[in-house]
Amino acid sequence: MLTHGNWMTALDTERDALRLRPVDVYLGIYPMGHVGLSWDLAIIRAGGTYVMMERFDLERYLALAWEHKATVLAGMPPVFHALN
Repeated sequence: MLTHGNWMTALDTERDALRLRPVDVYLGIYPMGHVGLSWDLAIIRAGGTYVMMERFDLERYLALAWEHKATVLAGMPPVFHALN
């Protein structure tokens, strides 16, 4: 069973592992039923800003990163390959 304490500990661990700070802006593209939910909440818990994309589109991803001055970008191999 996941408790409130389990969630808070997990979010604090992710915040620390990712070295998230209040000045960070995270551009999230992961599904909310996956790691996206916890990483999104971890940036919020760190006091940073979360920018959400409904679905990945390279041009929109780059535009949002630029517009919001993202310091942390979510990505997986297809995203990184698209950046080439």
